[in-house]
Amino acid sequence: MEIDHFVLAVSNLAASVAHYDRLFPILGFRKSRDHVWTNEQQIFIELRLARDPSRAYVRQGVGLNHLGVRATSRAHVDELVASLRAVGVDAPAPTTIEEAYVCFVPDPDGVRIEIGYEPPR
Repeated sequence: MEIDHFVLAVSNLAASVAHYDRLFPILGFRKSRDHVWTNEQQIFIELRLARDPSRAYVRQGVGLNHLGVRATSRAHVDELVASLRAVGVDAPAPTTIEEAYVCFVPDPDGVRIEIGYEPPR
């Protein structure tokens, strides 16, 4: 079995599409149709307007905590962060967590995309 798709429920579809239109191409995803992106592995990520947008994302609550993408090196993480910043994405400075080098990029609702590199063990 392979992962096929993820659906992210968002509070403001226009704001989230604008954010992910800048973020996803840098991370190797292309837009396949309105508010849907896919990558080389044919994993689809779709945005949908939340049925109850008043219920905000809670980072440690039930449901998705974050999505992670793997970089090839620490320098690759830095390059991706610089590219995101160049297109106006608010990407914080990468940090080290144990042996991993990661950057958590929040979307307009606070859902984070983790860009990370962990050396082989």
